[in-house]
Amino acid sequence: MKGSQVMQSLPADYEVHKTFDLSKNIRLAILMNLLGLVLFFVFGWLMLSAASAIRPEAAFGNLELTLNLVDLIPALGLLVGFLGLAFLMLIFHEGLHGLFFWVFTGARPKFGFKGVYAYAAAPDWYLSRLPYVVVALAPLVILTALGVAALWVVPASWILPSLLLVTLNASGAIGDIMISFWTLWLPEDALIQDFGDGVSVYVRA
Repeated sequence: MKGSQVMQSLPADYEVHKTFDLSKNIRLAILMNLLGLVLFFVFGWLMLSAASAIRPEAAFGNLELTLNLVDLIPALGLLVGFLGLAFLMLIFHEGLHGLFFWVFTGARPKFGFKGVYAYAAAPDWYLSRLPYVVVALAPLVILTALGVAALWVVPASWILPSLLLVTLNASGAIGDIMISFWTLWLPEDALIQDFGDGVSVYVRA
């Protein structure tokens, strides 16, 4: 069994190789959050560098933050607006996961919220490495590309919020990045099942 495989029935000669379940593995959840924090600063620096090169007139090297009572109400309005955009970014992120699950399976994916995170899953399907990596990395690649492209056209006042949104999306994709790199070391005919909180990997017995 090689190449891109997507199926609903697990072959009889397959067995569980490894399961990652964030709801049961607190250490893994903590590790992912710590790595996500590191990625936030690394990716944020990269995006800020890109923005400085693309839009030098924005003068990112001389950023100053001032706050007074007159600015407080507009600042709160901006904060509420940003939180709304961040929520939309989360919806787009999971929506892209779901879109690519649908592309490969032809079936409607499952969406949900659990705790402080949302998810898209295809628990009734088994995907080989290539389609699963595409599903996992699609939101990171597509939304980052759109964010970088937007740097050429958005007003200067929108650049920093746009960078922050793209950076939040990237740091929130740390789980997708980790599982994608890990799948590179799996046998070529491994099958992956995504159930929302985590994944199970099956290999030939």
